[in-house]
Formats: sequence, C-alpha cells, structure tokens
Amino acid sequence: MQGSRGLPDEAIFYAVAPMPWCPHLVAVCPIPAADLDVTHPCGDYGTIQENWVCLSCHQVYCDCYINAHIFRHHRHSGHPLVLSYVHLSIWCYYCQAYVHHQALLDVKNIAHQNKFGEDMPHPH
Repeated sequence: MQGSRGLPDEAIFYAVAPMPWCPHLVAVCPIPAADLDVTHPCGDYGTIQENWVCLSCHQVYCDCYINAHIFRHHRHSGHPLVLSYVHLSIWCYYCQAYVHHQALLDVKNIAHQNKFGEDMPHPH
C-alpha cells in the first residue's frame, strides 16, 4: 500500500549523523581562504565534479563516483580527513565516518563562502 506521497507506507528513511569528535583532527592544517577554491579541478583527472580537498596537504582530487583519486591519495599519504566540495561535509577515512567538530568550522565556512558567497547560516 502507498502513502499520500506515493511511497510505500513502510518506507524507511535514514539520516547520517556525523561524529562530534575524531581522534584524527590533529592532522588538519589550516587552509588560507585564498587557497581554497571549490572550482579547483582534480589534481590527477582534471574534472571539477565531485571533488574533495585533503585537510592535511590541501590537494584536490575526485571522489569514488569519478575515479576515486582522493581515496588513492589517502592510501598513499595516510592523510585522514577530507572536505567535499559538493556537500561541504568532512569524512575521516580511518574512522569511516563524517565528522562535525568546532575545529573544522573555519574551513567549512571558508568553503561555504567560496561556493555560495556568504557565511554558513548555522555553523554549529
């Protein structure tokens, strides 16, 4: 049976809750605002779609939906945390989880300003 929006009544939806802390936050190096450009292409492939920036060395690579260069960068460098230029979330490869912590708000806000021309509405 379907509900009022055309979905089965028993449809289940899931939300991803980021970790509030991560032991790998110490690997984050501050990125100067001038060096963060959400239109920067993948360093290996040249695409501007689905890119992530490494929060340790600031190199930009495409994600698993393109050629997974950011994951290859993690495997070779050991750098744990990356920021998505698409959805502005931060992923830790070692924890296998998204992370949202006060120490990451500056870089997330810089990326938000770069992408949308304004500060994040609710950074906490």
